[in-house]
Amino acid sequence: MTRTRPTLPLWAAIVVAGGAGPILDGAFPDLGWWPLAFLAIGLQLVALQGRRLGSAFLVGFAFGATFYFVDIQWAAVFLGPIPWSALSTLMALWCGLGGMLISLGYRWVPRAFPTVWSRLLFVPVVVAGLWTLREALASVWPYGGFSWGRVAFSQSDTPLSPLFAWFGVSGVSFLMVFVVALAVAAAQ
Repeated sequence: MTRTRPTLPLWAAIVVAGGAGPILDGAFPDLGWWPLAFLAIGLQLVALQGRRLGSAFLVGFAFGATFYFVDIQWAAVFLGPIPWSALSTLMALWCGLGGMLISLGYRWVPRAFPTVWSRLLFVPVVVAGLWTLREALASVWPYGGFSWGRVAFSQSDTPLSPLFAWFGVSGVSFLMVFVVALAVAAAQ
């Protein structure tokens, strides 16, 4: 089945995505509840399904803003509130753009390949690839980028940490998002 309508109404998707940001922050070493990363990714993916570009940007931005304003609040101590706010907003804009790409993946891949196997395997591969692409681009641009907050960084001291030697940071991010996108697809 190709989902053409959003899973959630826009207001609920923004609330879910906004809640997913602090949940993802809880997975990082300051709290270290690493399984929360998978929950946060799942919430964000469900919130993005069936979205048009504008609403996907809002959902992605809500996720990015609530994540980065919490995750990098330490930057305000060293840089001050204006640079911290600017950096958090820039990273939230990247998440908004990534949300747009992921929503396009959810819309176009099932149309291009309308099979059950495509929905269960190819869509998660594309979604994971687009999430990883967004992280990689934000890590290098502008001005050298800002790689803080990649989902793989939440797994530094977990059972998944040996995977870094084999797949690197981008590979672990890809695998994490792929597993969650696969679970979301299988649940539908």
